Amino acid sequence: MKKSAWLVLLGCLAMVMVLPLVLSLNGQALAQAKPIKIGVLGPMTHVSGKHIMNGASMARDEINQAGGVNIGGQKHPIELVQVDTNELMSVTDAASAVDRAITVDKVDFLMGSWRSEAVLAEQDVAMDYKKVIITEGADIGIAKRVKDNYNRYKYWFRAYGNSLDGAKYYFETLKQFRDVVKKEFGVAKPRVAIVLDKAVWTDPLANIAQKAIESLGCEVVGMWRPSMVATDMSAELLSIKNNRAQIIWAVSYGPSGLVLCKQWAEYKIPAVLMGAIGEASYATFWKSTNGTGNYVSTSAAIARVKITDKTIPFWDKYVKTHDQFPDIFATYFYDNLYRLKEAIEKAGSLDPDRVVASLEKLIYVGTVGPYSSMGMDTASPHDVPSGPQGLYGVAIQWQDGQFKVIWPPADGSFEGIKLPGIVAPQLPPWMVTYWKKN
Repeated sequence: MKKSAWLVLLGCLAMVMVLPLVLSLNGQALAQAKPIKIGVLGPMTHVSGKHIMNGASMARDEINQAGGVNIGGQKHPIELVQVDTNELMSVTDAASAVDRAITVDKVDFLMGSWRSEAVLAEQDVAMDYKKVIITEGADIGIAKRVKDNYNRYKYWFRAYGNSLDGAKYYFETLKQFRDVVKKEFGVAKPRVAIVLDKAVWTDPLANIAQKAIESLGCEVVGMWRPSMVATDMSAELLSIKNNRAQIIWAVSYGPSGLVLCKQWAEYKIPAVLMGAIGEASYATFWKSTNGTGNYVSTSAAIARVKITDKTIPFWDKYVKTHDQFPDIFATYFYDNLYRLKEAIEKAGSLDPDRVVASLEKLIYVGTVGPYSSMGMDTASPHDVPSGPQGLYGVAIQWQDGQFKVIWPPADGSFEGIKLPGIVAPQLPPWMVTYWKKN
């Protein structure tokens, strides 16, 4: 063998021997660096809390495997602290949980939570300690605090949109069902029942929903506002039937949404059930309804369609990891952990004021679109913009047990957006039978 060949062979052998050592040393260096502790907030006994933790955990694993968070050349691992807020049952519990996470667990940052009443309380606790916190909680009043008292509330950022911005897309989907009802039954004005969680975040929707729906050429037959933890919705549903509604426009993210869907199917209410029903966006929905959830439609953060280059890879990995598809909470808090990582790196520090300044300037493109922070010149500072240049999500309908995307429409009529695999919305067959006879 020629000398040059021997040298190449020896070089290859040296690489094989040295590479594991280098990787080991890198791993040891990351392990020895002080971790960045992030408290992950949510109702951890509810499916939403589990998804928040799943999404954040998947992002943590990816970030740590890639070397961690780079602060001035020093790479730090992320350590997550699971914080059960019990927010669906107790606002006081939620505030106390955040206080413990800060004072006992010594977290550096906080993210998670979605019930607005709880988030308002958690926000105040985090501000007392000047902790950067990224939450949902769609009530516009949470962002208004930043507008009214920036120096105190600047450490809070929203994970995605508020209720009024999101509502625009709930009404967009209503147009589709309006048109199907008009075509199928030959009615001039489809009759719509409004069902909203009795919660602070839906109060703005209660103020605008009737006028907005009537402007779309529909007749509103009434508004029902059950508790978000209601265990029986039969009275509301039978009243809706008696009022001859053909569409139920529901906005419900509490456990009562599952009750609504199950009893709607049980009573075969002759109205299509659609809107924003959190329980219907979970992979567990079909099993939770014992297979009776067909034709329920809801807005969703994500589906297996290419919204960005990251969408389908994230979807597939989540399914492989958790044996179910991701929901709104898993998706947004997966993205927001990456968003926070990038903000810390650009700030070059864990100092909360420097991270705030970084988050305010940052545009991070995640699995469902670009995240940015609305400015003080807007009505809702630190919100994430909604729409074609921000986050808009999709709407789905359960058809034959499958999670099918029905919006944005396949014809591109919404802002010219065309996603692959869009199907047409359908009416429940028992509804068609009922109205053909009546």
